[in-house]
Amino acid sequence: MTAQIIDITREHDGALAKACAVLGDGLPVAIPTETVYGLAADATNPAAITRIYETKGRPRFNPLICHMSDLDMAERYAEFDPISRKLAEAFWPGPLTLILPLKPESGIHALATAGLDTVGIRLPKGFASELIRAFGKPLAAPSANTSGKVSPTSAAHVADDLGDKLCSYHRRWGGSGRGGVDHRSRRRRRDPAPETRRSCRGRDRKGDWPPGDPA
Repeated sequence: MTAQIIDITREHDGALAKACAVLGDGLPVAIPTETVYGLAADATNPAAITRIYETKGRPRFNPLICHMSDLDMAERYAEFDPISRKLAEAFWPGPLTLILPLKPESGIHALATAGLDTVGIRLPKGFASELIRAFGKPLAAPSANTSGKVSPTSAAHVADDLGDKLCSYHRRWGGSGRGGVDHRSRRRRRDPAPETRRSCRGRDRKGDWPPGDPA
C-alpha cells in the first residue's frame, strides 16, 4: 500500500474531506499536531482502534489518548472536577493531557482505554481540532511511529516509518510539525496533591507551569 500525501495548507478542504472519509472507513490517518505527528482513528470504533495498535506494533495494555474538538465534547465523555476544569480552561487547546474518569456509556471503546475506567483527553489546535469537529467523534491518536521509535516531527518521518501501512497521511506545507516536543499529562486525583492545588490557585492566565514541574 502506498499512502496518499495531502497538503493541509494548499488543499485544506480536500484534506479534511479525505481524512473524514478514511476515518469513516475505520482506518487510521496520520495528521500533524502542534507537537508531533499523530496516528488518528475513531475512538468509538474497536476495529479502527485495533488498527492503531497493529500499525504501531503497540501493546494493547498501553491506553491511547483521546482527542476532542472542544471542552463541550470532552465533557460528554469524561467527568471533570473543579481542578480539572481549571487546568482545561488554562491550558486547552494545547499539549496537555488530562486523565479523567470515563462517564458511563461514554461511547469510547474499552480498547482505547485498555479497559480502564479513566481516559486521557487532550484538545489539540489547528488542523487536528478542525478534523475532530468535522468528523464529529473523538479520535484516539498516539504518535505516528512504530512503538519504541522517536516520535515523528515531519511528514517524511511518517512516510519512512509507516508509509506502506497507511492509505493517507496529511502534512503541513513544508512537511514539519510545529513543536516536535511530546506533551504533558496530568492525572485527576480524588484528593489532589498540595502542590497541585497551589499551582491552580496561583494561576489567573494561560502560560507555562512553574519551572521544575515534571513533564
